[in-house]
Amino acid sequence: MKSEERIIELLAEYLQKTDQILDQMKQTDRSVGIMSRAIAAQDVKYNEHAARFNEINLKFNEIRVEFQSEMKQMKTEYQSEMKEIKTDIRNLSSEFQSEIKEIKTDIRDLREDQGIMLKELVSISKRFSVVESKLS
Repeated sequence: MKSEERIIELLAEYLQKTDQILDQMKQTDRSVGIMSRAIAAQDVKYNEHAARFNEINLKFNEIRVEFQSEMKQMKTEYQSEMKEIKTDIRNLSSEFQSEIKEIKTDIRDLREDQGIMLKELVSISKRFSVVESKLS
């Protein structure tokens, strides 16, 4: 009888421990469920953020392509304008050199004319002096 009582006690302990383990498993199952829902919610948020990031990335790439295109166009226009400006500067330089040459020629001619007029003035002055001395 003692061994039967001992078997019953052991079975009772086994059942009690089994119940405890089942309770722990239920608690773990609830915790896993809560964590699974939290992870699922985070996955949803992650997917929303990833989708938003992809939208922003696509928009950024569109803007980058547009910017690069505009920069290329601006570079082409700038190079064209610089070429025109250089041509204009060369033309103006040529014109100015021609004008400067003409001005130098005019100045030389004026100096010659001044020399001639000065000689004539001296000649007139001498004649006037001669006439004046004859009159006096």
